[in-house]
Amino acid sequence: MHAQLVILVFLSWCAHFSRLQQVASDQYRYYNIGVLMASHLDSPFDLERCGPAIDMALEQINDRFLAHHGIRLKKVQER
Repeated sequence: MHAQLVILVFLSWCAHFSRLQQVASDQYRYYNIGVLMASHLDSPFDLERCGPAIDMALEQINDRFLAHHGIRLKKVQER
């Protein structure tokens, strides 16, 4: 629960204070966002273990905090 809260705060901060690339849309203004992480480290903080929590946090931020502002964050992921 604590890690999810930290991720929520981090993504909210990124959405409000970072200069993110905008993508035009009819209903929402979309911002591309990414989290730099390493993969296959055999650590508790690698992409395979933290990735689902980041997805959940992003979904909650979009639904609870940003939807009524007409903003959505869009995850950009390269592997």
